[in-house]
Amino acid sequence: PGSNPLFGLNTLGGALSVHTKSGAEFPGTSISSYGGSWGRRAIEFETGGKKDNLDYFISGNDFYEDGWRDHSKSDVKQLFGKMGWQDEKSDLDLSVSLADNKMFGTQALPLSMLSNPAHAYSYPDYIENQLAMINLKGNHFLTDTKLISANIYFRRNETQGFNSNLNNNFDPGTDNHQAFNVISNGQTNAWGGSLQLSLLDDLFKHKNQLTFGGSVDLGNTKFNSNSYDATVIGNETVTSSPNDITATVRLKAKNYYYGLYATDNFTITEQLHMNLSGRYNVAFVDLKGSSTSYDVTGTGNLDGNHRYSRFNPAIGFNFNPTPLVNFYGGYNEGMRAPTPVELSCADQARPCSLPNAFSSDPDLKKIVSRTWEGGVRGKINNQFNWIAGAYQTQNSNDIQFISTGANGTYGYFQNVGETLRRGIELGLNGSIDKFSLAANYGYTDATFQSSFTSASSSNSSAPDSGADKGLIQVSKGNKIPGIPEHTLKLRLTYEITSQWKVGSNII
Repeated sequence: PGSNPLFGLNTLGGALSVHTKSGAEFPGTSISSYGGSWGRRAIEFETGGKKDNLDYFISGNDFYEDGWRDHSKSDVKQLFGKMGWQDEKSDLDLSVSLADNKMFGTQALPLSMLSNPAHAYSYPDYIENQLAMINLKGNHFLTDTKLISANIYFRRNETQGFNSNLNNNFDPGTDNHQAFNVISNGQTNAWGGSLQLSLLDDLFKHKNQLTFGGSVDLGNTKFNSNSYDATVIGNETVTSSPNDITATVRLKAKNYYYGLYATDNFTITEQLHMNLSGRYNVAFVDLKGSSTSYDVTGTGNLDGNHRYSRFNPAIGFNFNPTPLVNFYGGYNEGMRAPTPVELSCADQARPCSLPNAFSSDPDLKKIVSRTWEGGVRGKINNQFNWIAGAYQTQNSNDIQFISTGANGTYGYFQNVGETLRRGIELGLNGSIDKFSLAANYGYTDATFQSSFTSASSSNSSAPDSGADKGLIQVSKGNKIPGIPEHTLKLRLTYEITSQWKVGSNII
């Protein structure tokens, strides 16, 4: 949890450390299938095995759903494979991930259509992704107390999108611009890796583990989009003339992320442990391209070169008075560099329609997070694990999309000062006989800590007259929308036999 810099760039609120299954740890085969309302149906499988020093593991997922709203189906296909080799001093894993997903979305409804919330305001809207990723990682003990680890990867992602947009307050008798459709496509090639050395020798006769290393993450992205005038037939936006392009975006982006990091776990006493971490990040974002639009004079220049760097520290303590109780606490800092999308739409004078049209390239400041966290976790009769924690994260130079249009379609990204997220997390999981259960509760208080103004004429709290007509004034202490204040997750599973389980999840 928190913005521990050890996990790299962009870890503002936390990081996911994923350890994939192997055939040595999970031999055998399992298949699960489920279905539900709105045409939901899915099948998942996994199989693995081991022979001598080799093991394999394969898993897949095929999911489909019509969606509870019209024109909102989802089709997800994923496949993962992994081969491993290990001996007493070394291990090597080669994994491949493949995905082919297409998901349709729908827009917010006007008040006049709320009598049937399943309707689509305008359609079609979809995004389609194809992903291929290959990853090779290895570990080797140079001695009993020296471990070297390395990781390299290549990732290719292709995205196609179709976005329909209705123009507010158009007059069918005089205005040909009833709507517009945007067709976009993007390709990203990313590659990189890391190399680190871990020293497990005692330090001053105390147990100690020191790890230091470096990482490189590089990426090239090409993004193109074309906009077309469209006619509204029912709620469908039909392109008026496929040969008449009203707006274009041609953008190439290059990302170069470099990092040097170190972490040390030092045992002060058998019950008290300290962790010190630090990471120096350097990020380069280079952009080249242009944009045109019928309602904006001239061509927008998207060229730009940006550099961000920072050293981010962290310190934490663990205190274990008994094997059943563990207290923890710490402070850490993180950094996020603005993305090419944000940098390509950061000019108030030339707002853009996201994620379809970019306009210009002024600079944005990097986001810096500062997190305090602490809590206690333990066990009850070795049957239940529990945790109770609290945290506070303050972001400086947070980035928000500031709407400038009446319908919220157009806007620009801007540093809006400070934001604050703080809360508590409670969790309990364990088993009684053949029952396994888990319960997790989270409370989050997310607020703006700086003031800014955004256009939102459709918001009922916006003035409908005067100089502030259609404007929302955000003040210190206002809630950040879209972040649940209360979250409760429950899970119950019953083991019918050693090979059959039945269970339920509630969120």
